[in-house]
Amino acid sequence: MQDIFEVQDEIARAIAEKLKLTLGAGVVKQSTKNAEAYDLYLKGRHFWHQRSPGTLRMAIEAFEEAVRLDSEYRLAYAGLDCCAPAGSPLAIRSRLNSASYLFVREFEASERAAGQALDLQAGYLFGLWNRGLALCGLGRAAEAINLLEEVVAVSRAPIYLGFLRLAYGRAGRSDDAQRLLSELDDRASRGEYVAAFARVYIHAGLNDLPAIRRTLAEAVEDRVVLFLGYAISLLPDEVRNDPEIHRLLMQI
Repeated sequence: MQDIFEVQDEIARAIAEKLKLTLGAGVVKQSTKNAEAYDLYLKGRHFWHQRSPGTLRMAIEAFEEAVRLDSEYRLAYAGLDCCAPAGSPLAIRSRLNSASYLFVREFEASERAAGQALDLQAGYLFGLWNRGLALCGLGRAAEAINLLEEVVAVSRAPIYLGFLRLAYGRAGRSDDAQRLLSELDDRASRGEYVAAFARVYIHAGLNDLPAIRRTLAEAVEDRVVLFLGYAISLLPDEVRNDPEIHRLLMQI
């Protein structure tokens, strides 16, 4: 049974080589030696990727149990970082709660915590985009762009394009921002589902109040608000205090 961990590490190295990543010392972390904890970690990642409130709670429970079985299992802590917005007591206590800090607009703490997550797992997608959004909140959009472009190189999911367009808008790169918006419009016209909350980020980058009102109303109507809190935290006070925006936020 223990051979599974050697296989896991070998696969991680093979993937890194395939992607032509430059590996520094310690980038590929040794897995837990607790087989049950490893199984729980895999279950947690499975539930997390389903992205629903019910499965998010199941992911938290799996990661928490993995940590109880192996308190040094760093990937399980990184998994809890993904789930921190759900309010799990262990997740909130975790040193890697970058998402929780984003929700309460503590951008310096969020950027620092996301950096810790990336120290544990280089290229960790959740850590990259959390750090990028935190940098946007700190007014350091040019730095955020580098991180978010790395995310988009891995996945051009609409939400990640929304994150990147927000950074482009904050950095004054309107042509690049418009290019991403055109891509999403084209994909939607061909039948692909583009969640309304992704468009909130798109317009938040330029503080386009009418467009933010419209897309926020659509997101509330969709009832798919898992990622919406990040966009709300990054809105400037004059937008957050808009009566219509405030009314919509009260419905979430």
